[in-house]
Amino acid sequence: PTWSGIAIHMTPIERNIFRHLIRANYHPVSAKELHRYCTKPGTYPTVCNIASHIYRINYKAKEELGYHIILSEGGGYRLLTEEELSTRSF
Repeated sequence: PTWSGIAIHMTPIERNIFRHLIRANYHPVSAKELHRYCTKPGTYPTVCNIASHIYRINYKAKEELGYHIILSEGGGYRLLTEEELSTRSF
């Protein structure tokens, strides 16, 4: 994914998580749902691994952009909206 010309390298599962969060249209998605839709059949990452992937995505975003792109909310995860980005001080 690219933000303002800055690319963030993501692993395949991180890209799947990101794509699923985009489809959720800024609504929280549970770790269980992300696990179900973002892992390959026959692989057995735990829900805890999803949290690790979210952490790594946010770490990479913080390094490249200066802010996290995924928030924890309502027992799940969602993307940061542009309105939230404009009102935050980093």
